[in-house]
Amino acid sequence: TQKVFGEEKDPELFMEGQVNLLECPEFSEVGRMKSLLQALEEKKLLLHLLDKTMDAEGIQIFIGSEVPVSEMQTLSVITTPYRHSEKVVGALGIIGPTRMDYMKLIPIVEYSAQLLSEFLNVKGSQI
Repeated sequence: TQKVFGEEKDPELFMEGQVNLLECPEFSEVGRMKSLLQALEEKKLLLHLLDKTMDAEGIQIFIGSEVPVSEMQTLSVITTPYRHSEKVVGALGIIGPTRMDYMKLIPIVEYSAQLLSEFLNVKGSQI
């Protein structure tokens, strides 16, 4: 993760909406949901996943067994990097069930990263 997040020793990771996974029938089994939530809480695993996103250009889609984190292979992940002054400084994405609406969510992820990049560049924020 050092290559992705520079020299920062403890990169920031923001997550919201994990509770929404409880509404998915795929995760109605308590044991399965428990192991999934433990994987989501393991910051190192999520940072490894984001590293994969940062290595590639554009949007990345991982479905089920394609997810490079074995503890999360019951899910799908849509991620893309965002930039400040043409330099990749972070990634954002959506984690959900493999049956999620990709046609709807892919443009949302791409547009969100574009807006975040534009905001960072207009504000001249120091990253």
